[in-house]
Amino acid sequence: MAASEKNEFLAVAAEFLENTLVKTEALAIILLLISLRLDAMKIEAGKIILSTTLITLAVIYFLIARLPVSTNYDKFILRLSYYSYSISIVGMTFVINAWPGGELPFEAGLIALFITLLAMIILDKVLKKVTIVHAADYIRTLVILILLGILYYLQIFNRNIS
Repeated sequence: MAASEKNEFLAVAAEFLENTLVKTEALAIILLLISLRLDAMKIEAGKIILSTTLITLAVIYFLIARLPVSTNYDKFILRLSYYSYSISIVGMTFVINAWPGGELPFEAGLIALFITLLAMIILDKVLKKVTIVHAADYIRTLVILILLGILYYLQIFNRNIS
């Protein structure tokens, strides 16, 4: 197999993987919303579906972080953002299930998301070095930050009640 054929094959495989991961991410987010509602209704299956969906999202974001990109700046921002999504979602799963030591990955995910947001703004808006950051990336980062903040507030609120 020649080098050009191999590069074409890898490009097609990466595009297929990216499309599949994006569709799976959308399905996981729909399941996440359904499981949050089931969990709010105190249905036990809701917590199981919620945990499974969150871990699935974390794995999807971990895999997306490994997609090939053109420049080092793009590679840095892609890996930083998606790894921080994975860390924060794993931390969220730990906190939701009240597993011991869950606060550490949760807080590490919060810090990583803030660093990601700052890096995205600096590299995209100020230095104009990245080409892969879009509005959806900012929205995804802000939505995950807001969800973590709400979850953190609810966990503190529940501790103070009990």
